[in-house]
Amino acid sequence: MVEPYARLVPSNENHELGAQAFESGDGGGTYDPVEQRVKALEDAIIDIKVTLARLDERANALATKEDVSALGKDISGLRGEMKGTLGFWQFLIVFGGVLALVLRWPELFRLAGISTP
Repeated sequence: MVEPYARLVPSNENHELGAQAFESGDGGGTYDPVEQRVKALEDAIIDIKVTLARLDERANALATKEDVSALGKDISGLRGEMKGTLGFWQFLIVFGGVLALVLRWPELFRLAGISTP
């Protein structure tokens, strides 16, 4: 049977990571750049933990879905109350304007140069 793909043969020759080859033999060799990178990752994890703690504190202050829903209901209730209240205030403002005109009627005629009866 013919295999549809080339078969890879494992070999330890010419394996490189970056520009440095792995040491082979008795297993006592180390790869210092990996240790340096692991140290850098450990240092970065400390920063990540601090950032996550800050985000967690901020998330506790955010409104939840229930808070937003309750706020929407409160606003709807206020909107209904404002409809009746706004009509009263509109009436009061118009009535005050008419009252001011009536009380200042002679003065308005005098300013316009019209004689009062």
